[in-house]
Formats: sequence, structure tokens, C-alpha cells
Amino acid sequence: MLIQAKWRQFKTTIDPISLQPVRKMFVIVRNKSSHLYDAYVLIQYILSSGDFNDPIARQPYDRCELCRLCHASRHSSAYLSHEKELLIRRRDDMIALNALCDLFERDIADQLELLRSIEDESIFMRQVFPQVIDSFENLRILNASRCRYFLQDLWRRFLTEPLQEREMNLKVMHLLSILFTQCR
Repeated sequence: MLIQAKWRQFKTTIDPISLQPVRKMFVIVRNKSSHLYDAYVLIQYILSSGDFNDPIARQPYDRCELCRLCHASRHSSAYLSHEKELLIRRRDDMIALNALCDLFERDIADQLELLRSIEDESIFMRQVFPQVIDSFENLRILNASRCRYFLQDLWRRFLTEPLQEREMNLKVMHLLSILFTQCR
């Protein structure tokens, strides 16, 4: 019983977002259960993610809860309410940007995987190469660091699972290394 009591005390004093001890307690009640957060961590979570839903219950915060959170974290009481529209718009923009990056990454990967099923090498220069370059340029402009990681992953994939045609695989590896150097 002593261990259980200590565990309950420990569990209720750890912030579920940062997994660090709670400095300034902030309690939200959802579905007849209370969720304890560190007010400073929770407000940083909302500001950085633009997500105005409770991280555990996934229910939206109401105006009163946002006001209480602002007060608990020593911001003006309307701070989050004033920033809400901007933060949500920024979050939506990031989601759209990530969806575009996903699209260009998928296009590059599909074009290169197409080389596994074809036997005509001329398709590489006529179809695959231009399409890969076009998608790469779009991806690089949107997010250069993500582009770099994606190309590293592709490099590893073609290193561990090479194409049947050795010359074609060398061309793909060379293309990926050149593209990687252009991710700035």
C-alpha cells in the first residue's frame, strides 16, 4: 500500500507532456477525471503546436480554461484568446506544407521505384530523371532539411536493396548524391 501511495503521488506530480516534475499546477477536468499539467509546459505546447485541444482527452479548451491557463502561467488573461486565430492558421499552414512535402517525397520515391520494373534504360533520362528533378526542387524549396533526410533515407534504401541492373543503380546513387549536395 505504501508503494501504491508513493506511486500515486509521483504520478500526479509529473507533467504528461514533458515528463518532468510539475512546477505550477494546472488541472483540467475531462469526462469526470482530472488531468494535471505544468501550466508553463502546457502553454508552451499550445504556442508551439497551435493545438487548442487537451493533449490527453483531445477535447477543445473553452475560453475559461484558456483564461485560467494564462493566469496560471503569468500571461495576460486574454493572451491565448488573442493569439488563437494566428496559431491555428500557422498550424494549418504547417499541416499543408507537410502534406506537400509528403507528395513530393512520394513522387520521387515512386519514380525511382519505377526503375525496378522497367528494362529500358532510356526511360531513366526521358521520364524518371526530369520528374525526380522537378519534385526535388519543389521539396528543397519547401523544406531543405527534410529534403536532406529524405535523400539520405533513399540512399540507404538503394544501397541495401539495389536495382537489378548495376549500372542503373549506380546512376540512381550518383543522382541522389548530387541532389543531396544541393539541399541547402
